[in-house]
Amino acid sequence: MVGLIYGVYLLLAERYPVIKQGLFTQPVRRIDLLSDGVLSAHWAKNIVSVKKDIDIMDVNIFEIKDRFELFRQIKHVNVKRVFPDTIKIHISERWPVLRVLVQEKDNGKTIRTQMLVDSEGVVFPGMGYSKDTVNSLPYLDGAMIKKDKRSNQYECTDGIDRIAELMSMVRKNYPYMYSQIEVVSSDRIAGQHATPWQRIKLRCSFAREVILSDSDFEEQLSKLDFVLSDPKVSNRLPVHRLDVTVGKEVVVKFRNNNGGR
Repeated sequence: MVGLIYGVYLLLAERYPVIKQGLFTQPVRRIDLLSDGVLSAHWAKNIVSVKKDIDIMDVNIFEIKDRFELFRQIKHVNVKRVFPDTIKIHISERWPVLRVLVQEKDNGKTIRTQMLVDSEGVVFPGMGYSKDTVNSLPYLDGAMIKKDKRSNQYECTDGIDRIAELMSMVRKNYPYMYSQIEVVSSDRIAGQHATPWQRIKLRCSFAREVILSDSDFEEQLSKLDFVLSDPKVSNRLPVHRLDVTVGKEVVVKFRNNNGGR
């Protein structure tokens, strides 16, 4: 019965902060942060900014959640009270798979800012990532990026989500291949109308140009992996061109312009 009463109290207190009983609440003494990414506890505590000696039930956990989610690097935040004196914050971060240069005019000067793109195609400025991590990301070329006046956030053209999905799959299943991709582009993100035969192009250290179609990435990457492991190709890297869009075959053009399949 006591447990039931206490549970009802916690439920009501969470929904209606005005309900308080001194037996269960105290001033906030701890803020615990758990993040699955690179953001630090020191950075997070500056965002929380809980007043000294404020009672735990006077802390607006929904406002704290909203503050964190203003940062696009953060995908989701869970904030909760842990009685008697702790606020727990669990942050889920976006992980970048691409980087892109954004150009803006400021008093007649062109300013270039490097932004990151996650596996869902969301563009955000990166905080806390090491220089090596950022430098290892492929560049997204040709993307038309605009700042939304209402949200003051950068938005990419249609199609970037598919490229981000491709890069996420390559990173997960073929990390050796992902580490060699330098630039990614496609006609679709450059503003052209999407078509069934749309092509995605990669510039890599193992090939000047790799051509993929905007469909069935898993099968195409499997073919590409198979060809790259073939001694006839692996012993002659880098090649000029690899095209995996022609049915079951892969077209290979070597740097000496002698073609083959």
